[in-house]
Parts: sequence; C-alpha cells; structure tokens
Amino acid sequence: LNAPAAEHRPTDDAPPPDLRTECGIGADVPLLVYSGAAAPQRGLDTLVDALPRLPGVHVALVVNPALRYVEQLAARAARLGVADRLHVLPYVPHWQVVPFLAGADVGVIPIHRWPNHEIALITKFFEYSHARLPLVVSDVRTMAATVRETGQGEVFRAGDVDDFVRAVTTVLGDPARYLAAYDRPGLLPGWTWRAQAEVLDGVYRRLLPGTGQPATAFAATTDPSRGAIR
Repeated sequence: LNAPAAEHRPTDDAPPPDLRTECGIGADVPLLVYSGAAAPQRGLDTLVDALPRLPGVHVALVVNPALRYVEQLAARAARLGVADRLHVLPYVPHWQVVPFLAGADVGVIPIHRWPNHEIALITKFFEYSHARLPLVVSDVRTMAATVRETGQGEVFRAGDVDDFVRAVTTVLGDPARYLAAYDRPGLLPGWTWRAQAEVLDGVYRRLLPGTGQPATAFAATTDPSRGAIR
C-alpha cells in the first residue's frame, strides 16, 4: 500500500498552512477537499456540478493550478454561479499534507471506473484517513469495499451527481458516525509507510535469501514521498 509516513520530517520549522485560512472561510463552513492529480478521469467535474445542489458547502482542490483542466473547472464553476465556493490551492510539501487536509470536513475521491482505479487504494485515501476525515468515494471496487468494511465514509456511483449529493449530505449530517471508524485498533498504524516497508522487506527476503537489512532500517531510511502515485 502506498501509505504515508507517520513520522514526518520537515525540512524547515514553518508550520503547515491552515486549509480554511487559505480558502478564506471560517470553522463553521462545510468544506470538502480533493488533493492530488487533476484530470477528467479523476471525476472533479462531479464536485463542481454538485455545488449548486449543496448550499453553503465549499470545495478545496489541492492540485496544480496551472493545468488547463483546472482552469476549465473554475470556468465551469463560474457558469454555474458557484465560483465563490470553489477554491483552487497549490500543493504543499509532503510532510505538511496530512495536517493541511485535516482542516476539511470530508475527503472526496470521485474517480471514474478505470481498471487501475478498480484495484488500488490510492495515496490520497491514506492521507485523508490519517487526517481523520470522513470519506465520500466513488464505487470503484477496492476502495468502495474498504470504505464499506471500515465504515469511514459513504460510497456513490461514479459520475452520478445525484448520488454524490446524497453521499455528501449523509456524511455531513452525521460526521461522528464515520470518525468513529478511525478508533479501530490497528487500522491507521497498518496504513503507514513503516508498516508497508516491513511487507516489502519480507518479499525481498523471500526472493533474496541471505540479505540482511532489517525492516526497521529500511523503513527509517526510505522516503515515501519519492515516486508517490496520487
């Protein structure tokens, strides 16, 4: 699993920015967040199209603002009259990602049903989880099954704006129900780079018997931000 490090090592002493401050909203404003790659197959059109039907709800896109697709999303929001509730923010350093995302109320993953999406739990899934966000995810196979099993969020039909609105409304109506999932013993500790490094190390040991670097050393010296798939 492409899980984040639990022990972040900042390269400077600057605190992470506050997500709500960056959006210019207060603590009482419902806020959905999406972070990572921005592309049509990631389903961000669904977020924008849902905003007129989610009064008072804001969306933060933590993406590359310079992409043409992101500019098209902003233009789409303007045509729908919800430009003031869509906030496009740049990436933050990898060690700031989890605390930055924690300022939202819900983490959303509206990806479409492509083969690679069906079989993976992508990086943002684990980042949202460590930020202890209730989730709203599309019904791609592996992610939907995991969310239903843990109870950490709601699943909607990919590309279905009506069902997305239903799922968001349900989660915002009772967030404590979904937050309780993160108190499950062993859940978040297993979704860390250190735990996954031990899995990888076990594979390498079986393939290359006689090599001796312990898993703890592997975990401590490997940077999970390098080559992360978002």
